[in-house]
Amino acid sequence: EHTYNIDKNICWIIVGDGRMKTWIENQVKMKKLDRCVKFLGRHCFHPDTSIILKNGLSCAMKNLKLQDVLLDGSVVEKVIQIFNTHQEHFYRFSLNVNGDDILVTGTHMIYDNNKDTFVMVKDHPDSEKTDIVSDYLMCISTNTNHIPINEYVFWD
Repeated sequence: EHTYNIDKNICWIIVGDGRMKTWIENQVKMKKLDRCVKFLGRHCFHPDTSIILKNGLSCAMKNLKLQDVLLDGSVVEKVIQIFNTHQEHFYRFSLNVNGDDILVTGTHMIYDNNKDTFVMVKDHPDSEKTDIVSDYLMCISTNTNHIPINEYVFWD
């Protein structure tokens, strides 16, 4: 587990071993924080968006831990929380687990069953742009690169 607190651009980052850890560490060393934040901010969820774990419990994105197992068996390898410095608005998918909405940034990738491919959330027929902006965003990565929430599959 690695945690960084830098220039108010990155609140905290928890990553497992691998390429993302190396890339983030290099960005931090080279003081290219805007690039790091821009990269991470593209594919994020609202911190309160819920996801179902393999054990059947619901968990908010902000409470996910490394090695949590998602409903489809995917294992969480990275949990990243960043400040929403670009004030990105969320897109909504209605009726998430527990009756809550899925709130996700528009450039996150989601599987579109009609097109049989991944598309940007903003281009998915079920998405609705909102005026909702959060102070920070949650990004996760799994060993399968999939994030299943209800009938939707997001790409990490």
